[in-house]
Amino acid sequence: MTRKRPSGLYDIGYAKPPTQSQFKPGKSGNPHGRPRKLKPKTSGDATDHDHMLVADAKALVTITVNGKKKVMTTDRAIALQLAAKALKGDLKASGAYLAMVQRAQIRINAEWDAFDATLRDYRSAWFDEKSKRAAMWPRRPEPALHPDEIVAHRDRGVVIFNGPKTDDEAHQWRTYREAIPTLKSLIDGIDDHAKAELDADLSETRARLVAELKLIDALYPDERTRRAPFFDLAAWRLRHLKALAASDPPTNHLTAIRDSGVIAVLSKDVANSTRGSKISKAQ
Repeated sequence: MTRKRPSGLYDIGYAKPPTQSQFKPGKSGNPHGRPRKLKPKTSGDATDHDHMLVADAKALVTITVNGKKKVMTTDRAIALQLAAKALKGDLKASGAYLAMVQRAQIRINAEWDAFDATLRDYRSAWFDEKSKRAAMWPRRPEPALHPDEIVAHRDRGVVIFNGPKTDDEAHQWRTYREAIPTLKSLIDGIDDHAKAELDADLSETRARLVAELKLIDALYPDERTRRAPFFDLAAWRLRHLKALAASDPPTNHLTAIRDSGVIAVLSKDVANSTRGSKISKAQ
């Protein structure tokens, strides 16, 4: 229902406000602007300090509990201090320390959750690409890097890659793996041919072929091996190369292994993987 203004200029009602309450020309009806949209607070990205803090919290320490020495992580020791007051120290500072570690762990967990989501997307895209290549003629090999060759270790804070990362590397791996049947056939041929003791030339040839076979197995494990859960390519290579070097292979193989320094490099990689590092450094 509308009513007549005394002045008789126009009716006052729906969509017809009184003149004094109308917006004035050139003046905003909302001088304070649109209210700011509330956003949930995020934990933020994990920093180097976060990773260092959590790593230190997981370091092992030896403490005495009820007269007995026990080995446990630093954060567990401080938790005991807070709970039982069995350790000396500033309990208030200990509580603050544990809270700081917890906040750092929350940020790191968020970082891992984001990585897991990225890995799921990568897996989906990888299988899509594999299907496309399978439909081509001539048929193309599957793309590198297979999702199962990406292994995340949250406890150690590392991500490791256990296979070729590019199509060119994948081609190289396949070439070496495809040479294995030929090497085995040659070795079997020498063994079948030599009814008696091998002469010096055949013995040297056989030793070279066996070393070549072991070297391929050490550096380029097959798909089933490298896609197994918790497989670690660096640890695999280090273990097999050490075994090969200790098996008295032909001089040219042993010299190549020593001169390349690959065992020292792998030892460092394995040590770093065991200690843990930032996710971004491992990617």
